Amino acid sequence: MSDLNPSSNRRSNRAAVGVLVSTAFAAVIIGCGGGGGGGNGLTTAATTASATSTATATATAGTATATATATATAGTATASGTATAGTTGGPSWIPANKVFYTTSNDTDPTMTDLRYVDPNGGNDTLLGTSDQQYSAATPNPNVQNQVVFAYTTNANPGSDPNATYALYRNTSVSIIGATRITDPVTLPLNFVGTIQFSPNGQKIVFTGTRGSDHAIYVMDANGGNLVRLISGDDAQLSPDGTKILYSQSQGNQADLFWIGLNETTGHPILATTDQDEIMPQWSKNGQKIVFSSKPTASLTAPFDVYVITFGSATAPIQLTSNGDNNFSPTFSADNAQVGYARLSFTNVALSGIYRTPASGGAETAIVLNPSVQPSVYWTSTNGRAYGGVEIAMGRSLRKFKLGNR
Repeated sequence: MSDLNPSSNRRSNRAAVGVLVSTAFAAVIIGCGGGGGGGNGLTTAATTASATSTATATATAGTATATATATATAGTATASGTATAGTTGGPSWIPANKVFYTTSNDTDPTMTDLRYVDPNGGNDTLLGTSDQQYSAATPNPNVQNQVVFAYTTNANPGSDPNATYALYRNTSVSIIGATRITDPVTLPLNFVGTIQFSPNGQKIVFTGTRGSDHAIYVMDANGGNLVRLISGDDAQLSPDGTKILYSQSQGNQADLFWIGLNETTGHPILATTDQDEIMPQWSKNGQKIVFSSKPTASLTAPFDVYVITFGSATAPIQLTSNGDNNFSPTFSADNAQVGYARLSFTNVALSGIYRTPASGGAETAIVLNPSVQPSVYWTSTNGRAYGGVEIAMGRSLRKFKLGNR
């Protein structure tokens, strides 16, 4: 059975790459070379592969992993970090209505694979692989081929709690030729969980950890006017770019809050006394929120997925009850379904990416994969967002200790 303890500050190594794509994105999240050792970035794939798992959950464990590397079919991403220009002025390599997720690399567990799949389980595709020196990345929605990402010079940050990350700007997720925009001396971040641009591309919002301090930061796109906004994790801008959704520790408990981009005080969404709430995501229209939650007092109870209407006093609706941990819930393109990562410790063959009706109902397996990580995002019908985050990958459990009991 799982043990998830919010009082622990241990970082999880299960998620090593992060990708956040803002509305009308205009940059390719593609590295220029291999990961590991050289730490050059997100290595892209070369051919297309299909998974054998289906939405009816008939696949066996491991069959969802591709046997060859792959290329995104929309936008033709290449290892050189270029892509075909989209109709909005930037590359359109993010396919519409796909479920993005991450897995541990089968050959090298310190590497992370970024994949996407059809909602019915078909066309499981490897987009790229990254090493643990990169923790998160996002493109500027208004500057073509401009990416901001977090990187550490420490070759093995997963085993070194003193490793420090800084944010860099480049034309791809690659440290080669990158410009540093935060100072690891004045802002020594031990981990960067999420990064994203505001819809107008003028601001960057990111979460960073300094020792036991988990905080949300806001700065200009060039790194100027850096402000520590408030304590929190799992920050996500609303689709209209005006509000930040986040989780925040209240003693040994994590609750959900939101804060305006220019505010200094958070507003509770769920400030319960007996539940932990983490990993929130907005619906595509900004009207609802999904999140993972479990009883605070229990070290063995699993995390389940819940949905709540933003601004409503009605109680959350529980969507999962499978006895396993269910993380990183995400709304479908039409907001009718919720996808999530199911991590099973009792039967790893059941681990994978699942979906369930947003109003409640039976769950359906999209991909079964024992190496799946708690990192999922379902893209919109046009492959872009309606003003906020489009893809939120590479989530770490950060303060939550993940182990067996």
